[in-house]
Amino acid sequence: MYGTFEHIERKVYKRTFLQQVDVRLEYPVIGKDELTSALVEAADAFFKKHFQLDPKEGSLIERELFLKDDEQQLALLFSPAASMLSVGYKNYNTFYESVLPHLYPVKEYVLNVLGKTVVRAYLRKVNVFSIENHSEEDQEKRDRLFLQNVFSSDFLNTEYSKSNAVINGENTELYIRSFQIDDVRLELRTYFLHPDSGESSIFFDSIVCFDADASNLDVMLEKSNNILYDVYHWSVREGIIDIMNSEVEV
Repeated sequence: MYGTFEHIERKVYKRTFLQQVDVRLEYPVIGKDELTSALVEAADAFFKKHFQLDPKEGSLIERELFLKDDEQQLALLFSPAASMLSVGYKNYNTFYESVLPHLYPVKEYVLNVLGKTVVRAYLRKVNVFSIENHSEEDQEKRDRLFLQNVFSSDFLNTEYSKSNAVINGENTELYIRSFQIDDVRLELRTYFLHPDSGESSIFFDSIVCFDADASNLDVMLEKSNNILYDVYHWSVREGIIDIMNSEVEV
């Protein structure tokens, strides 16, 4: 058990609301000349070898390199202070099968090509729950019912703070629930997006942050993944888990 979150036996669900998994590795800031040499000159062969991506097809903007493969739903961001791996839902099965194999070369790039030591990291998972958008209904009432249909009473009754943000061009309010669990910090963010047509969505953005180095990074990532799995089950209603177990689309 991690804090208030009961340990749940792991299983792979038939359906999932997971949209994206990110791993961010932070390191001491790289100077401009150092970054140019490591990133531009060494990146070409490295990214072709490990990701079958050509840095020439990426964009070098303000000393950042961004690469993506839309078919694999894989994205990589390398900046002077951090490297980010993002994996989409399309080919996602488990964290160990779908994220870690891509993360190993990212670590190699940071440690051996850039010559940097990881000092902090975070693991982030984004789940999205959608509902048909009926503009004639009272938005506030519908949002409240939507929350109650997705999240558990324990989650909804937990203290939170608010913060405004612009996401996908839409002004929205973040509801942030924060926890300290042993040596990691957990942050759960929920927010709505209401397009003019189509479906409205609740985004459930869960992030575990921790101090790390090369010696404990793998252990801390495994611990963080276990925390997010347990936290998800604590956060959502049993009906959501039933949907994930369902054989048919609902």
